[in-house]
Amino acid sequence: HEHSRFSVELRNGYEMEFDSAGKLLEVDSPDRNNLTQGILNDVLPAKAVNHLREKGVLKQVDDVKILRNGNYLVGIDKMVNDYTIRFDNNGELSKLK
Repeated sequence: HEHSRFSVELRNGYEMEFDSAGKLLEVDSPDRNNLTQGILNDVLPAKAVNHLREKGVLKQVDDVKILRNGNYLVGIDKMVNDYTIRFDNNGELSKLK
């Protein structure tokens, strides 16, 4: 099926979800941790990583979802006020709908 999804939990607690073709759909950090810059560099376009760095939230990303249309949803963990930032497939900031 095209709707088949496979989840992998790594020993360090990171979780990754793939579609049936092996395309990455989501990566989540373990509880009370955030994704490393290395993972973000591998998953997101450089422009998106730079934007997160400039906003001072690079070390607070706890998950990234890759949408069917190629956009990225980046979850920011701010303890009290979590929020999501959307980037297009080029790493340009785009508005949440």
